[in-house]
Amino acid sequence: MTNKPWVLIPAVLALSLLGGCNILGYFGYLIAPEGPTKKVEAEFDGLEGHSVAVVIYSDQKVQFEHPWAASELSHAIAEELREQVKHITVLDPKRVLKYQAEHVRWDTIEKTRLGKDLDVDFVLYVTLIEFATRRPGAMHLYQGHIVAEASIWDVSQPERQGRAWYAGDLTATHPETPVGQLSQDDREIRYNVERLFAEKLAKKFYKHKVPKEP
Repeated sequence: MTNKPWVLIPAVLALSLLGGCNILGYFGYLIAPEGPTKKVEAEFDGLEGHSVAVVIYSDQKVQFEHPWAASELSHAIAEELREQVKHITVLDPKRVLKYQAEHVRWDTIEKTRLGKDLDVDFVLYVTLIEFATRRPGAMHLYQGHIVAEASIWDVSQPERQGRAWYAGDLTATHPETPVGQLSQDDREIRYNVERLFAEKLAKKFYKHKVPKEP
């Protein structure tokens, strides 16, 4: 292959007309590859090789305004963990939701007890503090926003010693700038912000790369 990127420019322009932005983006990467990165260690690496249940708690306000939030978010987190954390077994979120439906006061049960009932090694407990798909005070502007706390509970330990990891400032916002969407619902916004949150949360549990600061 030629080592002169400028030689590829005519081909890039021609292919972009035929194949669209994906081809253009790929050749853009060849011409201007990814910049330097650095490794970031996992905040908690104990999930590798173990089973975990993702349990979402949301208050009545979130449940009323976004009744699908807990289900959608738990599926997004479970999928991200399966893809990124080595040798992990993530309990089917449907089983967790079924357990919650069958135990009306499940949120008063100790986290380690939840894990034993669900037959897993760890519980990833996520408390939704804020969940929104519109900009406050501007109902015509769409912007997904999630604020949450999360903790890992080691089921093999007593409740008092069971919390193995905690984060109280997890946030995700998408898109960065609010957008107006006439005659559309918030499904796309909801999907994207949930995926972004799941990605940011899962990165707490495996080694990954981030761009180096200049």
